[in-house]
Amino acid sequence: MQTDRLVLEPFAPADAAALLALFRDRHVRRYLLDDTLVDAEWVAAEIDSSRDRFAAGQLGLFTAGSPLRAEYAAPFLR
Repeated sequence: MQTDRLVLEPFAPADAAALLALFRDRHVRRYLLDDTLVDAEWVAAEIDSSRDRFAAGQLGLFTAGSPLRAEYAAPFLR
């Protein structure tokens, strides 16, 4: 999905390392995962699950970026 100022793309397997780092951050983990420490296998399963939900017309996980700049609004994701 893209507008003049925003690009949303579903997470892909290539995003796994960045997503793992995000979910392992203690501040993120505290609010999104009830402070549960996840591993790479959990992240890969979450990416697959998100892609399956999108395919079924449901909600999933997106990266957010800017079509005006090469870097993403959330640079830790790319």
